[in-house]
Amino acid sequence: MNVNDVIRATVRRTLDERGMTQTELATRLGVTPQALSRTLTERGKPAGLWQSILDELGLELVVRVKAATDDSTR
Repeated sequence: MNVNDVIRATVRRTLDERGMTQTELATRLGVTPQALSRTLTERGKPAGLWQSILDELGLELVVRVKAATDDSTR
């Protein structure tokens, strides 16, 4: 699972928890429902919309250093 998949899953879960539709979120973001749908279904180029989506839902992306593994030589 890549970072976009994690963000997509979190956004979908947050929408569900809040009882908000993708159309409602698209309206609040000022984008078409189709543009949002493409972003959430991997057919679009999501980078341009991620920050707006996260801001609107009150979410933030946190990047952490991975735990070291025994075979790590970096």
